[in-house]
Amino acid sequence: MDPVRGSGIDITREDIRRIVVEDRDIRGDTDMAIVNTVHAIIAAAIRHRASDIHFEPMQDELRVRIRIDGALVPLVSLRKETEQAVIARLKVMSKMKLDESRLPQDGRISLTYKDGPLSGVYNVRVNTVPMQLLDGPAEKVVLRILPATTNITIDHLGLSPSVRANLETIMSQPQGMFLLTGPTGSGKTTTLNAMLTRMNDLSRNIVTVEDPVEYHIPGITQVQTHEAIGLTFASALRAFLRQDPDIIMVGEMRDRETAQIAVRAALTGHLVLSTLHTNDAPTAIPRLIDLGVEQYLLPSTIIGVMAQRLVRTLCPNCREPYRTTLRELAVLGIQTENMDQEITLYRPKGCSACLGTGLKGRHGLYELLMVDTDMRALLSRPQGATLDEIRTQAKKSGMRQLREEGIDLILKGMTTVEQVQRVVYTTDVW
Repeated sequence: MDPVRGSGIDITREDIRRIVVEDRDIRGDTDMAIVNTVHAIIAAAIRHRASDIHFEPMQDELRVRIRIDGALVPLVSLRKETEQAVIARLKVMSKMKLDESRLPQDGRISLTYKDGPLSGVYNVRVNTVPMQLLDGPAEKVVLRILPATTNITIDHLGLSPSVRANLETIMSQPQGMFLLTGPTGSGKTTTLNAMLTRMNDLSRNIVTVEDPVEYHIPGITQVQTHEAIGLTFASALRAFLRQDPDIIMVGEMRDRETAQIAVRAALTGHLVLSTLHTNDAPTAIPRLIDLGVEQYLLPSTIIGVMAQRLVRTLCPNCREPYRTTLRELAVLGIQTENMDQEITLYRPKGCSACLGTGLKGRHGLYELLMVDTDMRALLSRPQGATLDEIRTQAKKSGMRQLREEGIDLILKGMTTVEQVQRVVYTTDVW
């Protein structure tokens, strides 16, 4: 591992042997020290269950960080003189143009990881972007690590009993539209694929259009968009309707045409699953209207909307208790007569199991709005419904907000106020 100048997380020589890269371009004159270093970095990232690897040129080093449980942590520091060779190696592996450094490029690496429970085939998406340093141009490379197949099921999502029961009801419906909302990285794709895996049987034809296809599910027709040749979400949806589908999954509602075709599909006997970028579940309804969906169609198409977030959880090996009062939870909307009542909460400490962060793993927070009879009546009014009215009715029908789910995890000692505030706090809600 000669090119490595300093290490933030352990990388061992065994990591080199843990992966087999689908690579036909290692030639006799290749610097094997660089090849081994790159392979070991990727293997170490998989071993630490990282979702991304960032190769970041700096003035005097090539910094490598990995994203674990949503947060970037240092992995290694590579010597500056190895920068071009490392970037070139990544380009060769992902079949990019070696002589193009002025434009962004996209590529893909297929590899097999061989070590215990993480063993399997991985698809690694690679992206480069040009950047400028004080002494000249450079390229940053980011790798997204994705298992070729997923074994995530509904049971692994950490759903509360009420949310789980409502989600089971949604999955049993023959038609209608179910939407998942949340920012990038909130676990929407994982939840959708868990639902599709649950519904996947020989009696149903399931088709998906995604950008890109992240998890491959045997028995499901999965289509990846290719806008350069005209294969968009909308064009794929139009084709799907001639493929006799039972369930359609649309990776994202991005434009008016996609939204309108998806709504028509939900009206004509298909169960449609998709995602939107909104702050919470109730906001998805006015967002659909913004996208051009006629308001009168919503009550008869939408069967549920779920917002979700991923909150980092405390390391069970080193978390430490402390005494505080309910006043500490006031930032999350708790208001009681006795704010000075003492409670026991937990905070991070740090140990080898959590790489010194005090945090290990993530847990889902879910806010599920079910379109029941009362909500349908509200949405059917000629004058429509305001966001506040939708939110109020959803609460009356039993919807628990993201912050309420977060407070439950805090009181159970699973996470902290800061972590919940980091992912769900917004001034317009509280």
